Amino acid sequence: MEEAETAPTEEPPSASGSEVPIVTETMARIYEQQGAYELALRVYQELARRNPEKRIEYERAQARLRDRLSHADS
Repeated sequence: MEEAETAPTEEPPSASGSEVPIVTETMARIYEQQGAYELALRVYQELARRNPEKRIEYERAQARLRDRLSHADS
């Protein structure tokens, strides 16, 4: 019998990088649920740029995240 190969463990993306790894609403929600508000904010900013028809929705999400970030710093 062959041993099953294990996938290398990956570190979660850093909020300090300039590139947003995956730009989808699902990823933004996952980041937010995990408390990675800066990453979620960057994803929503990019989504707003790419999808102007949903800009208002994404701006509301950005405002919510900025509020959470400001309360997290307190």
